[in-house]
Amino acid sequence: VNRPTLSLETMPMVLLVHGGEDRRVPIEHAQSFLSAARAAGVAIEYQEYASEGHGFFIAANRADYFKRLEKFLETSLQPGRGAASPK
Repeated sequence: VNRPTLSLETMPMVLLVHGGEDRRVPIEHAQSFLSAARAAGVAIEYQEYASEGHGFFIAANRADYFKRLEKFLETSLQPGRGAASPK
């Protein structure tokens, strides 16, 4: 499998969420990205839902995910924080 090479140096913030039982994208991919992002100094929030696969179907996990996403967007879309910020 070829994965695109990402430039972590240009990523201002990342929300990385993964299902521990995902059979389409192995959890090791998320963990590898998490390690690389932290090493590059990227502001990253990571959440693993151990009992989820490639999607979030447990109501409590879905609710938690949307709360995290809302908080992440509120923070990352502030002027000067997101990738689309004016320079």
